[in-house]
Order: sequence, then C-alpha cells, then structure tokens
Amino acid sequence: MILFFNNGWYLPMSGGDLHVLEMARSWARSRDVGIAMPRWAYRLNTKRLTGVRHVATGGPFDGSPPGSLASLFARYAVRSVSGLGADAEVVVAASHYPYDLIPAFLVARRRRRPLVVYVFHLASMFRGAGRRGRLVGLWEALALRLMRRASLVFVDNQEVGEELATRGLARSAIHLTWNGVTPPQTAP
Repeated sequence: MILFFNNGWYLPMSGGDLHVLEMARSWARSRDVGIAMPRWAYRLNTKRLTGVRHVATGGPFDGSPPGSLASLFARYAVRSVSGLGADAEVVVAASHYPYDLIPAFLVARRRRRPLVVYVFHLASMFRGAGRRGRLVGLWEALALRLMRRASLVFVDNQEVGEELATRGLARSAIHLTWNGVTPPQTAP
C-alpha cells in the first residue's frame, strides 16, 4: 500500500491539498492506496478520492471539523498514532509541515520504507510575511532535517527545489512536479 498522510485539514483546501488528493486517486487506479486524514475531510472529498481507503481516524469526534485549537491538536495526535500501525510499501507526506511529515517519517522509519515528501513552498522564502510566516517557519529546521532522509521530494517549482538543495537535500532526491495532475501544455 502507498500511505498518504494529509493530516493538517483545518482551513479550506489549498492547491497543495488538491494536488495530493488527485495524485492519490491517480495512483489508486493501479495500486493499493490509503490516506490518513480527518474523517470529515475524507467524506467531503470522496469523489476526489475514488479508490483511496481512509486508514486512520482521529477518534469518535473526528466526524466534524474541530471547534477549537485544542480539539485540532488532539485529533491530529490520535490520527497520527492510529496511522503508525499501517503497513505501507511507500509513505507519502502531503507536505513538509509537522502534521504530515512527522507521522509519515515515523511510519517510514519504523517499517523501513521509502519516504516521499511534497513541498509546495518554504516559509523562510517569504521573509516579511508577518507573524503567521514567522510561526510557520519555526519548524522549518526540523522539517529540513527529516526531509534529508526522504527518498524523494516533490517540489512544484524550481525555486523551491534550488532552495532545498542549498539547504542540504540531495539534488538527486528533488524532483519537479506541477501543482496539478497534468503539466501545462507548451505552445506549438
């Protein structure tokens, strides 16, 4: 099974989330694919996740969006722990943020399986983005350390790929993908 961790659903869906869901569905056409994500988000995206199994639950209260930050973190922790028992051939972190990367890294390490990480942007590349940008950037050093152990890192633009290589990720592990399933057509 290919196991995706798309654990960070709280705000509306981002372009990165959409890309990862569509990739999971695409891979599910020919492989066994599971996804660890909130149950309520999985139900909202059943059409986008045709053939993809929901493999981790955030407990009995995971059927609706969280009402508080404490509830969000509790559900994230329960989903992460319940996903640790999954037996996957490949483990995919839907982003380099801790809610996706840490449980994916732990499963990949525990099962001695390849880790794949999607990186759509790095907070440190947006200096001056205000308080939110600084808060997001706090875990970037940890994310970079964990990503150095990844077999494959997908980036959606060359700038992010270059930045990751500059920060110590092997260039051979970094692969450019598009933020969408099909790359744009080039002009004739």
